[in-house]
Amino acid sequence: MERCQLYDLGYRGPKFTWSNKREDGQFIMERLDRAIANQAWMNSFQNYCVEVLANQTSNHAPIYVQLHTAMRGQRRVKKRFFYEAGWGKQQSHSNIIQLVWRENNFFSNPWHSFLAKVERCKRVIKKWQVKEKGQAKQQIQKKTEQLKMLQMAETQPDGGENYHVAARSE
Repeated sequence: MERCQLYDLGYRGPKFTWSNKREDGQFIMERLDRAIANQAWMNSFQNYCVEVLANQTSNHAPIYVQLHTAMRGQRRVKKRFFYEAGWGKQQSHSNIIQLVWRENNFFSNPWHSFLAKVERCKRVIKKWQVKEKGQAKQQIQKKTEQLKMLQMAETQPDGGENYHVAARSE
């Protein structure tokens, strides 16, 4: 890293980024993964935050680099709407679609009627998504925090025996 003039950007969160996931006496944890940058990058992005996220499935923990840049004078780009296939599996979503589709509109042209219903569905789904996403995001944050605490407990000298984490199943 020195020869290439790259610098470790540090981190926030669990100390270790990798484990061999063994449950026997050969359990190993290391900080293998890191965010690195050269001086030009560090000059361009002076406000950044590196966070080691909770390891959920891999033996490597994901690393999240968040950039805080000022974007003065730039126009905000309108977000495109994408329908997520998993939404259809939720009853509340299906109910919304059925209600919107049954609404009468006053277009004599069937194509215009169809387009109006699709546009209405899009608006209603966006509102529904914001509500659902907020609830899901809270649950994910709570579970992720519990997972991080459990992973941090593993790094304690006593193996986390005296490290209390409230990890309830909800």
